[in-house]
Amino acid sequence: MPIYEWRGGSCGAERERLQRHDDPPPVCETCTEEMAKQVSRSSFHLRGDGWERDGYGLHQGERE
Repeated sequence: MPIYEWRGGSCGAERERLQRHDDPPPVCETCTEEMAKQVSRSSFHLRGDGWERDGYGLHQGERE
C-alpha cells in the first residue's frame, strides 16, 4: 500500500497515511473537515544514457 500525504481543509495541518487508493479521504483531527490529497515528489528516476536523447520508445523508422 502506498503512503499518501494529506492536508486539512481549513487548518492546513499535514499528515501522511498508509492506505489503499480507493479508501475514502481521512477526516482532519484538528478542524474535523475532510482532508485533501497532496501531490508529492516521486522517487522514480530515469538514469543513464538515452531515454529522450536516444529516442527511447520510438519505432525504428521514427528515429532521427
